[in-house]
Amino acid sequence: MTNEELNQQAAEMWTEMREDGRLIADAPLHKVGMPSATPYGVSFPIEIDGVLSFIELEPEQAVRLARGLLDAAPEAVLLSARQDAAYALHVASISSKGRLNA
Repeated sequence: MTNEELNQQAAEMWTEMREDGRLIADAPLHKVGMPSATPYGVSFPIEIDGVLSFIELEPEQAVRLARGLLDAAPEAVLLSARQDAAYALHVASISSKGRLNA
C-alpha cells in the first residue's frame, strides 16, 4: 500500500469518526478518536502533525486513564472559568481606558 493510499484511508477514517461523533479532538494538526475495544486492550487513534498512530492500552490501564480524565475534568472546568473571568476583567480594564473598541 502506498503512502498516498494510507493517507486517503486515514482521511476517510477521520471523516467517518467526525460524522459519527467519535472524534474527540479535531484540529488540523491534532486529532484524537474515541477508543474502541481490541482483542487485548483498548485502542484509540491519534494524529499529531500528520503522523497517525494507534495507542493501545491494556484494559486495566484504560480504566486508570478514564478515571484520571474524570478526576481532572472538574478542575479543568474551574481553571477555565477562572481564566475566562481574568480575561473578561482584562478586556474590561482595557475598554475602560479607551484602548479597545468593544
